[in-house]
Amino acid sequence: MNDHDWWHKPRRVSIVVDNPSWVLPYCQELVETLNTRGDTAQLCLDHDQIQLGDIAIFIGCVKITPTDILARNQHNLVVHASNLPKGRGFSPMTWQIIEAKNVIPLCLIEAHDEVDSGPIIICEELSFQGHELLEELQSSLGEAQINIVLRYLGQDRQPKGRAQIGESTYYPRRYPRDSKLDPHVSIANQFNLLRVVDNEKYPAYFELKNYQYKLEISKITEGPTSLSSLKIGERTIGPNQPPYIVAEMSGNHNGDLNKAFKLMDAAAEAGVDAVKLQTYRADTITINHDGADFKIKQGLWKNRTLYDLYEEAHTPWEWHESLFKHGRDLGIEIFSSPFDTTAVDFLEGFDTPAYKIASFELTDPELIRRCAETGKPLIISTGMANRQEIRNAVDIARDSGCEQLILLHCVSGYPTEPADANLNTLPDLFTRFNVIPGLSDHTLGTAVSIAAIALGANFIEKHFTLCRADGGPDAEFSLEPKELKELVNGCRMAWEALGRVHYDLKSSEEGNQVFRRSLYVVANVDEGEPLTIKNIRSIRPGFGIAPKYLETVLGCAATRALTRGEPLRWDMIESNP
Repeated sequence: MNDHDWWHKPRRVSIVVDNPSWVLPYCQELVETLNTRGDTAQLCLDHDQIQLGDIAIFIGCVKITPTDILARNQHNLVVHASNLPKGRGFSPMTWQIIEAKNVIPLCLIEAHDEVDSGPIIICEELSFQGHELLEELQSSLGEAQINIVLRYLGQDRQPKGRAQIGESTYYPRRYPRDSKLDPHVSIANQFNLLRVVDNEKYPAYFELKNYQYKLEISKITEGPTSLSSLKIGERTIGPNQPPYIVAEMSGNHNGDLNKAFKLMDAAAEAGVDAVKLQTYRADTITINHDGADFKIKQGLWKNRTLYDLYEEAHTPWEWHESLFKHGRDLGIEIFSSPFDTTAVDFLEGFDTPAYKIASFELTDPELIRRCAETGKPLIISTGMANRQEIRNAVDIARDSGCEQLILLHCVSGYPTEPADANLNTLPDLFTRFNVIPGLSDHTLGTAVSIAAIALGANFIEKHFTLCRADGGPDAEFSLEPKELKELVNGCRMAWEALGRVHYDLKSSEEGNQVFRRSLYVVANVDEGEPLTIKNIRSIRPGFGIAPKYLETVLGCAATRALTRGEPLRWDMIESNP
């Protein structure tokens, strides 16, 4: 068997954590994910549990693994949070936070005899804002550790490492005494130490007047106030407003300006709020090259080069003035996804009301920064992005002046299977990032978009075409005009149906209360005769005493003769409760 054949088979993976504290749930999640993806993964809480396999990955470990145990796997990897070779050793993220660093490198390295000295295979960064406390720091690190392992195992070819370069430094093991504060130094100057203390295991403390005092730290606010609404043009977008529906034209004009106009006409007729364009040129997004790296290997555009696809799909820049004017004549907004900063500068000339960052550009800080600096509402799609990447994009946007931000949950599958939509992410986007949440939907049909409204989506984006049979880069997963109208009506109906928490009588229910049950005379009763279950029953309609009083009236005497079919009233019985 070729040395690399094993990489493409179900791999035997051991996830090793010998210090099962806060990191354990993340390791358990990683094992479950790997097994779901087709590998055979196991969780090892001690080095002795490592079995013969392909890869062992050590996360949060503090013990040295013997060489004979490392030999049980072809590859042994370590996740370490520092800019290696600097920061080898214990608790590297904690020490760096204390040092006032808010950009923390995270490396996946090969395990070597010397601690944390192996070749670096992947290096990423975690970004913090300087307010996060221990639980938040650990959450970000745990998620990043999962993602870096999944990134490694998701490569087409087994990634190779590079040697560490430079002088090495080492962080020591932390002890309870390392949480000691100086009572004569301000809280502000010791805040980074407070950020990393464990209130239970290693609480902050100080000594004064011959006594030790313990301090606990926690947040009493949730951070920036959640954005309740924003405006694109004259239209308010938010939870108390009908959903904002955007028709994505993309390349479905097939290079025909008149068809582009007809697409906009159809979108306006369907009732959308806006039409979105994509602004790029093939040579601003890639190069004309037919090498293997530049060919699409799977999916809807399999075997096409990137340049060829983008050349076909792009909207000519000389069209934009006419398209913006046509949209305004139709009474709908028109804006675009720029794919580089030159496109932003170009679009500023048309007074575009908003900007959209496409999923594939979420990791481009320069583009996000330039869009945010315009001060206009910014929409960011999150396809393929993990939580840390989304956090980085949000932080860049806000740090660059963006005050009106929409995050679109997105799955960059063309088309996307509904089972992959994971719409329960929408409420989490709202609470985690304090944004207006929405959906960029690549599933077929309208059901997933409509369902998203019930989970809090305030913004829906969907590709559309005049006719799928006409073809085009995105036609296969685009809606036709009739379907687009169904989308608009369905989303707005779903929003109306959400209403509010309401337990009172609804207007549509008025008049139907008479068909509830009530107490009726079901057999003639003489004056003075007691009421029994033979002559009084709970039946429809609802003009009599409420059924809950049945036990109360049984045994009471009739004040007059009662006729079968009369609704029972309190003046008909002698003993009123």
